[in-house]
Amino acid sequence: MTNATVKATALSANLPPSCLSLRSQFLGNRLLSSLFLSSLFLASLLAMHAAEAQSRAPQRAHMSVVEYTIESTSAYLNLPDSLPGSIALAPCDSGCAPITLQLVATSTFFLNARQLSFAELREWSSRPSLNVAVHYEPQSKDITRIVLTDLMY
Repeated sequence: MTNATVKATALSANLPPSCLSLRSQFLGNRLLSSLFLSSLFLASLLAMHAAEAQSRAPQRAHMSVVEYTIESTSAYLNLPDSLPGSIALAPCDSGCAPITLQLVATSTFFLNARQLSFAELREWSSRPSLNVAVHYEPQSKDITRIVLTDLMY
């Protein structure tokens, strides 16, 4: 409705224009109040839905590094004569400083999937063409296992 139509309607109903102004102001406030309550209701529904979804979501597991691995060949693996002992291996091929790692009583040794004794590991590691994976704990630098891989075995 335009202002001219509103004034014409007010005059035809024998109402003063000020009454019409109060009525439209009342309706406008009521409309705003209704919109505010609707918005508040919608916001509370969304908040409840978000809280429910979060309570049903699986908790994310905390991930941490358990061990590091250095891959090399048996040509670079210089084992000590007995346990406990230490070895030094470079973590990369291009001039990285070697890391000193500790062989401990709990270290295990494998050729492919077969477990070896330390004496057998020393015997097999004398072959320079074997792939070697040395797994160790990052904080203590203790070797957890050494795995030799011989593709011809």
